[in-house]
Amino acid sequence: MVICGRGKLGYINGDILRPATTDPTYGTWELNNSIVMAWLINSMEGHISRTYLFFKTAKDMWDAIKENYSDLGNASQIFEIKLKLKDIRQGTLEVTQYYNNLKVLWQELDMYYEVDWGEGEEHTKFMTHLNKERLYEFLAGLNRELDEVCGRILGRTSLPTIGEAFAEVRREEKRRLVMMGDLKEPKPMTIDGYRPTENSALISKGPQPQGLRARNDSGSTRPWCSHCNRVEYTKEKCFKLHGYPEKNPKENKAALVPSNTSTIVDEVLDVRLTKNQLEALHKMLCTTTAHGSLAT
Repeated sequence: MVICGRGKLGYINGDILRPATTDPTYGTWELNNSIVMAWLINSMEGHISRTYLFFKTAKDMWDAIKENYSDLGNASQIFEIKLKLKDIRQGTLEVTQYYNNLKVLWQELDMYYEVDWGEGEEHTKFMTHLNKERLYEFLAGLNRELDEVCGRILGRTSLPTIGEAFAEVRREEKRRLVMMGDLKEPKPMTIDGYRPTENSALISKGPQPQGLRARNDSGSTRPWCSHCNRVEYTKEKCFKLHGYPEKNPKENKAALVPSNTSTIVDEVLDVRLTKNQLEALHKMLCTTTAHGSLAT
């Protein structure tokens, strides 16, 4: 491309021949010939370019390169591109990136095709067929969430061009990103527009550790003893169950209480009286009080 753009293609295809050394144009030819040879050398990898440093003309160098590295009919290059097209998928790419990757492969494939269809009816038929094939390749590699727009495109009586299909799919991708972007990151359920915060009771925190009460309004967590029904310590550190520290020996009597004492107390606290039993107990207490008053 660079050689052709600089008007130097004749130096490698033989159109511009080497003049005699006595010719007035020889100096210009030698200058341009050296420039083209330098372009060819610089376009190669170092271990390859070393074998072409001593050629006299750009044409001789080009003929040797073509003989060594040219694949007749470009069959291997076409096969390699076809393999890439078969495996390419959108994956984590945006639609635009995925489409551009396909276009690069398609353009490279077009470069290797040497069939000239002219400009007549045959050319039109070929281009229509080629557009369908590439449209199918493009749609087949899209992610599953874009199946709906793919169905709309394929359901038309007249299929769009590959460019029109890309534009429609890209619009659908943008619409989904704007309208349904929140589906990727679920938020806590809201009630009447209220979104609970991290400390809100509407958000489940999972099971609380034993001996800890729920967070109060200030956000702090205070220990709770289920044996004494008191705040400031847990059941595991209850003095009534486990005894007082050694510095208070008089208060350490609770440590000598049999371990089943707490069980008995818990059972007593768990007694449930019926209404009739409560009334009988009340009458008995009243009678006892009356007898005590008379004795006095």
